[in-house]
Amino acid sequence: MPACATHAATRRCLRRCRTRSVLDARRHDYNHVRPHSKPGGRTPAEKAARPIRGA
Repeated sequence: MPACATHAATRRCLRRCRTRSVLDARRHDYNHVRPHSKPGGRTPAEKAARPIRGA
């Protein structure tokens, strides 16, 4: 029984790591690669890097 529990824990860990990797890649694409339709076609990262006027 312990080997089965270890195998299940390993599978859960691998699934969690794979999910995290997919989400990190999506977050990076959304914030740094994909142009947006609103703020002048800039990505959120480009918009955040732009200096604030009047500051």
